[in-house]
Amino acid sequence: MDDPEPMSFPEWQDFKSGSIPQFKFWNLVLELELMILEIVHAIQTADFELYLEALDRLVGWTFALKLVFPIKSCKNNNFVASFG
Repeated sequence: MDDPEPMSFPEWQDFKSGSIPQFKFWNLVLELELMILEIVHAIQTADFELYLEALDRLVGWTFALKLVFPIKSCKNNNFVASFG
């Protein structure tokens, strides 16, 4: 019997993400959680360089998820007040 060559983990992730939408969703959630934990680790260890690198990676997600809220779009700044 000829067994197929086993895939590497990144190849397997790409294959599963392309064929199973639920896998892709949870893979993205895991990726975001690991980024947040990296920021927490950088704060706890006072590693400013790691903190900047983690924030740099997280900025791309901010725009991808449309988490930018311009102040002009908030009526009477109620959005800002709701987080205060």
